Amino acid sequence: MNNKISYFFFNNNLESVLFQKNFQDPATPIAQRIIEIHHHVFFFLVIVLIFVI
Repeated sequence: MNNKISYFFFNNNLESVLFQKNFQDPATPIAQRIIEIHHHVFFFLVIVLIFVI
C-alpha cells in the first residue's frame, strides 16, 4: 500500500525507468531539439506511410 501511495505522490520523472515509453527530460537545449526532430520525423513518416499504403 505504501508503494502505491509513494508512486502517485512522489514519482520522480527525471530518472530513467525500466521499459519507459518516452524519452527522459532533456538536460540541454541540443537534446531538446533532437527530441523535437525525432517527433517531426516520425510524424511525417506516418503521413507518408498512410498515403503509400
